[in-house]
Amino acid sequence: MTVSIRIQTLDREFSSFSSYGSKATTQGSGDTKIIVVYFRSKPDMEKAIAAPIASLHNLQFHEHDPSAKKVDEQLRTLVVTDIPLFVTDAQLRGTFSRYGIVAHCRTRFSKLYRTAYIVFDSAASMEQFDTTWAVLCTGHCLRVCPASHSPDQRAIRRAHVALLAGLPRGSVAADLSEIAKEVSAKSVNIPFSYNSYNPKPYPYVHFSFAATKESAMGITCALKSTGLTWHEPTEVSSLCHRCGRP
Repeated sequence: MTVSIRIQTLDREFSSFSSYGSKATTQGSGDTKIIVVYFRSKPDMEKAIAAPIASLHNLQFHEHDPSAKKVDEQLRTLVVTDIPLFVTDAQLRGTFSRYGIVAHCRTRFSKLYRTAYIVFDSAASMEQFDTTWAVLCTGHCLRVCPASHSPDQRAIRRAHVALLAGLPRGSVAADLSEIAKEVSAKSVNIPFSYNSYNPKPYPYVHFSFAATKESAMGITCALKSTGLTWHEPTEVSSLCHRCGRP
């Protein structure tokens, strides 16, 4: 029996209830597809779902709370930002499948990048992202944050930032993994040029605490025998867009 025929049969079954809210609808797809019907009266709804529907092979309805479903999904959703435009959906899924079973993934464009909403099948997969601020994908650093975090929790992940200038041409975040570990960085994001979409010669380095940032800026760093220099984000306009030097 097709979905459209089922819906027609449901309309006939429920039309005897004065509070039945017009035509039944479907939500989701595949194994997660559900049929949703609306009643304006709770007593009518309770009568309608009291027993299986014989004409539909004993299909059983249950009370549905859309707000509860939305909250449940939010608890399983990871917001991923700073995704380069050339990173594919398949690469995203492959990367985050290492952290749990990905139920679905949707993306949207945000200026020079994409933002993804990764929904895991279990909220338990989200616990690791309370302390993990970034994930490497194809060598690039993607910033992550649970969708359930408050504005204050999200702000903490952008509160303590420094620039590390002078990167050799073509550097990616993965090249800075050892430096990131040495300075206790939570994420290292190399921005892309608006015109050429080439990586800029400096990353934004995020820290958990102001003291950690201050300590890191006192450490001398180098990449591929090239010396790097620390700067405050407010100094970015004084840096050369080609070499990253003041």
